[in-house]
Amino acid sequence: MTMHDNTRDGMPQTDAIVARNASKMFLDGAVTAFRALDLSVRDKEILCIVGPSGCGKTTFLRCIAGLTEITGGDLLVGGERVVGPPQGVAMVFQHFGLLPWKTVYDNAAFGLAMAHTPPEKVREGITSTSSASTVSSSIILTSCPAACSSVSVWCARSRSIRAFS
Repeated sequence: MTMHDNTRDGMPQTDAIVARNASKMFLDGAVTAFRALDLSVRDKEILCIVGPSGCGKTTFLRCIAGLTEITGGDLLVGGERVVGPPQGVAMVFQHFGLLPWKTVYDNAAFGLAMAHTPPEKVREGITSTSSASTVSSSIILTSCPAACSSVSVWCARSRSIRAFS
């Protein structure tokens, strides 16, 4: 990892995220999300990105999460060049990430399936974090998100997160 010049509590600080002259362009450079970005975020430091709609905030976060490649410069997470989702990095999207055509159970299981978790562990993780033994929970798990209240949908999403962690 890149060492930062500052120290905290007498300990040298490491850079968790480093962007050096990083750029992200779309449509062969016709659209710029961000250009020549230089930034260093130390370990345990909090970064807040503020700006108007369309200025590249989410695109930059997608690049950090390894979901989108930068088109120029360098982007490091944990001292490693980002070439895909870095270990230990996750992104929570602005809009609920539920797939409306899948049941609540299938939405909660999606992340686990993407991580190649065996189906029996997926089932155990989701049903153990819910009260699936009750009739109402069983109905919610087999319903599509549109048929559930927003509280039920939030619970389904949080079940997925708890089961995954």
